[in-house]
Amino acid sequence: MLSKAQIQTFIDYFSNEQNEFFKWNKPGESRSGVVQLGFIQYDDGVQQFINDLYEADMLDPQYFDHLEKYKSKIDAPADLIPTADLELLKSILTFYVRGEKYSDGVWASAIDEGVFLAILQRLEDIVK
Repeated sequence: MLSKAQIQTFIDYFSNEQNEFFKWNKPGESRSGVVQLGFIQYDDGVQQFINDLYEADMLDPQYFDHLEKYKSKIDAPADLIPTADLELLKSILTFYVRGEKYSDGVWASAIDEGVFLAILQRLEDIVK
């Protein structure tokens, strides 16, 4: 479980619109003609957030099964955040964290849409 201090630190981090959370590197070609695909580069704070989630056992290995029962009622797992309990928050977090493995930019979307911030704020309410 993330500590109260970690939760507050990450709330402050994701609330700060001055932070550059990520940068998209455009595709290019080297002088030798090698084509480099575009990729996303995340700020150290984002990387620390993800690492801390793993270290704090905040991810749910059965997240897909746990979210399956809600799929007909919502457009996205983030819709569940306002009323989620701790276990459901872990499933939602895992959905977004693991999503980056399959699609570059999932974390960026979660940041831009306020998903990580909303999860942290809900977690702060639960952990009191």
